[in-house]
Amino acid sequence: MKKTLFCKYNTSRSRELQTKTVIYEENSQRYVEKIPMYTEGKENVDKLFSNYELIKDLYPNVQVLPVEKTNDGARYPYVAGK
Repeated sequence: MKKTLFCKYNTSRSRELQTKTVIYEENSQRYVEKIPMYTEGKENVDKLFSNYELIKDLYPNVQVLPVEKTNDGARYPYVAGK
C-alpha cells in the first residue's frame, strides 16, 4: 500500500513548469515522484528521462540518481539527507 509522507505543490511558475512533488513509502521503500500539474507540463517532466540518459552517459564515473516513468510522471528513489 502506498503511504504519502510529504506533498508539495509548485504553483508559482508558468503552467508548463508547475509540478506536484510527492514523497511516499511503498513496500518499505521510499520514493519521490514528480507529477505535472497540467497537461502543458507533461513535456517538461518527460525531459527528466532524456536528461538522465544524457548525464549518465556523459559522466560515467558519477552515480546519477535513476528515474523511471510512472502513470502520472517520474519517480526517483528517495535519498535521505545528512
